[in-house]
Amino acid sequence: MTTMAFTPTRWSQALALGGADDGAARAALAWLARRYTAPLTAWAQRQGLRAEAAEDAVQDFLTRIIERRDLHPDPERGRFRAYLLGAFRHHLAHAREAAAATKRGGGAVQHLGDHDPAAPDAFDRAWALETIAHALAALRDEQTTERQRALCAALEPHLTRNADAERYAALGARLGLSEGAVKVALFRLRDRLRALIRAEVAETLAEPTPAAVDAEVAALLAALA
Repeated sequence: MTTMAFTPTRWSQALALGGADDGAARAALAWLARRYTAPLTAWAQRQGLRAEAAEDAVQDFLTRIIERRDLHPDPERGRFRAYLLGAFRHHLAHAREAAAATKRGGGAVQHLGDHDPAAPDAFDRAWALETIAHALAALRDEQTTERQRALCAALEPHLTRNADAERYAALGARLGLSEGAVKVALFRLRDRLRALIRAEVAETLAEPTPAAVDAEVAALLAALA
């Protein structure tokens, strides 16, 4: 299996949100938005918000982070996604209280819904899909020649599932490769994709040890099951 050094944990990025360096804080916010907008939006919809309102709630949450510097993660807590979901849950609770106050005052508000104990599953699944999407994008970016890019694009639908001998032969005929060459190419791309997924996961751990990354990858697979 391919081995690679993990990138530095993104907890340092998150901690920059509480600092005085506006540039670092905005870079951290950009990272947060790329990685977690979709998972947080999925969770908010499970809480009862319509799609547009859920998107607005996530954007408001991220905007408040950068404006107020009120996200203060503790690396000792480990999983950043768990911390962030808790912070967003707290944000929506305040929004629910404000909405209730507006309703008492006669204004029209959208019901946010009570906490759904199954809702974290929506967040975890969206997080897993987003993580894989970023890893796939990185894999595509690594293909430097036109032939490599074409091969990666043709084999990408088969990277996460096995193909039978007939499918390998058909792919080979399409790509001008032998069945054996297709198998070798798939093996190499799958191996690299696994490494990139692990690197993506490692970014969100306070201590990205192999065991910790293994546990998060297992959680990712469970979320997709």
